[in-house]
Amino acid sequence: GSDRSWTFEELDDEERKMKAYEQLLERKEAAEEAWVEEVSASLRETGSGTSFGTRTGEAAAAAAADAGASKRRIRGEVLRRWQATAGAQGLRLEHAGAALGWRLVAARSFAQGEVLLLAPPAATAMDESAAEAVCHACMGPPAEGATLRRCSGCQFAHYCSEAHQKLAWAQMGHAAECKLIATAKPRTPTRSMRLAAIAAHVSLKAAPGWHAEPGALLSLQPRDGSADGTDSDVAAVALLVARLLAASGLTPPPRPDYLSALLARLRCNGHTLHDSQLQPHGAGLYPLASLVNHACLPNASASFQFRQFGASPSTPAEVGSGTTVAKTSADTTDPGPAQSGRQPRRPSALCLILRATRHLARGEPLSVRYPPAPHSSF
Repeated sequence: GSDRSWTFEELDDEERKMKAYEQLLERKEAAEEAWVEEVSASLRETGSGTSFGTRTGEAAAAAAADAGASKRRIRGEVLRRWQATAGAQGLRLEHAGAALGWRLVAARSFAQGEVLLLAPPAATAMDESAAEAVCHACMGPPAEGATLRRCSGCQFAHYCSEAHQKLAWAQMGHAAECKLIATAKPRTPTRSMRLAAIAAHVSLKAAPGWHAEPGALLSLQPRDGSADGTDSDVAAVALLVARLLAASGLTPPPRPDYLSALLARLRCNGHTLHDSQLQPHGAGLYPLASLVNHACLPNASASFQFRQFGASPSTPAEVGSGTTVAKTSADTTDPGPAQSGRQPRRPSALCLILRATRHLARGEPLSVRYPPAPHSSF
């Protein structure tokens, strides 16, 4: 640290600069929210905000009957896959009634400090206020004396290394986020818009696991009245995102109704990305962790680690502001192909880790208390 002393006048001046910067960010956020509302209102007025190709008459009745049977089959398969995913971590699903729905419970006893859950994300997106401060792949700060690499396409995302930049493009959905931001310029799409675009692209392109497939995402409980295009605000924003992505040339282009369904689920299933000091940097969608209920007196604590998922747990090393990177025998930051004769590398991501804050008995539901999420407009 520096031995330089500060005068009261200098400290007051620094505080004024910080407040001015915060006010600048608030004005920018308000301007972006006003833009989204203006465009969404225009789409609602033209009647195209909720138009996803509706059917009428006998065709609609037949489609509804087929959809009902299909949903019942899919629901059973989804439940079996969630049970298998939870079982691999010593957990199981339990139905807690209509009010709470499905939740995760311990299938065995867990000791205090033991990892209860390692949940990879379906999508992560950084806040504008943290865009230049942390790597958009691992949420770590730049190395001492170094600066983050900026994406030349969107001029928004920053990365701590070339490997993480390639990883974000190929596996973490930045290809969609980049094109969305570049097409929307000079505006910056809201965090929820970027999250929906990322989740849709990853799930439709090459999902790294069941947690990011469309079936897993759509099995999450949406906010009442906002699913399947019934909420005109959500539907209008979804149509805006779909049009921007279509104009950008992204392939495959996600349908507006799929984006609408994702936005509806982001409203009540998103997680705030924070460091060890509980400073928020962005948001993510962690489908498996969404099955853990909030509690004022929780039995688990949440943190985030950039690591391979599906690998055996290892001792994490603290970096930067508290984000942790798990050290494993394979290089978790390298998205390239495995060397000859070795097993393919497991995918890496900013995973959500739940640890037991006390002993958990078999059959006890998991609960966690997350820090308050910053406001984010659709």
